[in-house]
Amino acid sequence: MNSGSLEQNNLNTVSIKEAKLDSDAMSILITADIDFEQFEAFATPFAAALDCEVRERQWGADRHQWLLNFEGSQLWLNYEFYGDICWVATETQADVEVLSYLMTLIRPLVADKGTHE
Repeated sequence: MNSGSLEQNNLNTVSIKEAKLDSDAMSILITADIDFEQFEAFATPFAAALDCEVRERQWGADRHQWLLNFEGSQLWLNYEFYGDICWVATETQADVEVLSYLMTLIRPLVADKGTHE
């Protein structure tokens, strides 16, 4: 599969309603229809669309947390069931620039193109 078809495949399987960069919280807030029981069906193509390597997958009764690697930057993809909240976060202020770049990769995934920065 070439990268163009991979990108198109990811665009077809990931639908985000809204994404917003919150520099102060060092995170990207994501609104999407995510099924907690089928989180992998959202997270795997989402991570691929961001060109991130999945390093670790953790989950509990009400939360998924995946460790992602983007060109040496460690990011966390989180989803909490009870709040229906999804976000990508970094623990390093220097990686906020990485989050800003990832917003450019997320924009094509936003269904209504209402992405905010």
